[in-house]
Amino acid sequence: MDSNATLFNVAKDPSAPAPVYPPNFDYDQLRSIAYNFPPSFLDLKTIGTSLRFQVGEEAVANFRMIERYYDHENKLIRVYDFDFPFCMPSSTNEMEAVYSLPELTAEQKAGMISKSPGSCSDSFYFVGNTLVMHNKAFYTYQN
Repeated sequence: MDSNATLFNVAKDPSAPAPVYPPNFDYDQLRSIAYNFPPSFLDLKTIGTSLRFQVGEEAVANFRMIERYYDHENKLIRVYDFDFPFCMPSSTNEMEAVYSLPELTAEQKAGMISKSPGSCSDSFYFVGNTLVMHNKAFYTYQN
């Protein structure tokens, strides 16, 4: 966050045609992503993110995103919880957040660097009390 450096960027081309998937396609693949960061990433104090999402024809009330981050031993190290009280129908919304990263021990950092993936996260998206989407991310820390 302090350096203003971009570490990773995922963007969908809005003019791209809709993908066509073969029969028996594993749609969970679409909800997983793998990141590779340098080991120095584990020394950062804060990072900033931007998330853009679109809402369909109906308004969305009580949209909530919960992110859970785990270390190399699947030990929960941080939970982030974001609420959007109301999203207008047919709108494009953007959320910017600053994450304070957890302080990690030297042992945790070494374990996360030595394993591939070195950590993982789950992102859960709710509308009201209904889970509408779950994403999984895997993180590797290598140069």
